[in-house]
Amino acid sequence: MRNLYFLISLAAVFALLTLPPAVRAAEKVYKNRLGMEFVRIEPGLFMMGSLPDAPLRGESKKPHEAAVSEPFFMQTTEVTIGQWQAVMGKKWLFPRKGPKNLPVTGVSWHDAKDS
Repeated sequence: MRNLYFLISLAAVFALLTLPPAVRAAEKVYKNRLGMEFVRIEPGLFMMGSLPDAPLRGESKKPHEAAVSEPFFMQTTEVTIGQWQAVMGKKWLFPRKGPKNLPVTGVSWHDAKDS
C-alpha cells in the first residue's frame, strides 16, 4: 500500500511539472511531449485501507472513507527511469543497467520533491 501512495504522489508531482494549467482545467486525458499519458481523477469519496487479514496492518490502515476534494491528473503507468531523467533533468540516483523503460524504484516523496 505504501508503494501505491508513493506512485500516486510521484504521479502528482510529474503532472504538476508537465501539464499546462489550461489542460489541467479542461481535459480528461492528456499526453505530454514525452508521451506520458495522464487521466483526470475527479473529486469524490472512496474506501481506503487494508483488508482485515493483511499482514502488519495497524489501526491507521483500517478501511475508512476518504475524500478527494480537488481533481488531479495521474499517470496511467509507472514513472520510468527515462521519464524521470527527462522531467527531472538529472540521472537516476544510482547507476542502473537495462532499458530506460524500467519503472523508477526506491525514491522517496522528498527525493521527488527536492529534485
